[in-house]
Amino acid sequence: MARRGSVGTFAVQIARARGAEVTGVCGPRNVDLVKSLGADHVVGYTQENFTQGSLRYEVIFDNVINHPPQKVVARVLAPDGIFIPNSVGNTGGMFAGFPRMMRAFRMGIGLTNVKSVSAQANHEN
Repeated sequence: MARRGSVGTFAVQIARARGAEVTGVCGPRNVDLVKSLGADHVVGYTQENFTQGSLRYEVIFDNVINHPPQKVVARVLAPDGIFIPNSVGNTGGMFAGFPRMMRAFRMGIGLTNVKSVSAQANHEN
């Protein structure tokens, strides 16, 4: 069975629960899964590049960081859109994605509103 991450899965469900219109970008094997989680639109990245489309997004939560934020992602963000890079927890240890996140922050300075996500484990959350 293919290994599937939980962060994107939770992100889709939380965004939908908060009333967001969600576009999920995933591999072809996960299209049905992302649809079943409640995504309004699903882009299979092997068939389509979401950064080449005409849609503009209020928030881009990027678990892979394979598109340069300053040049590519900024093009599809709404004028006041927010880019959230997330790569902590990829294979290779808990901080394996940290260099990619730092690169995303550096690349986003000036052209992209880059935010980080911090999780707080408590009873309410």
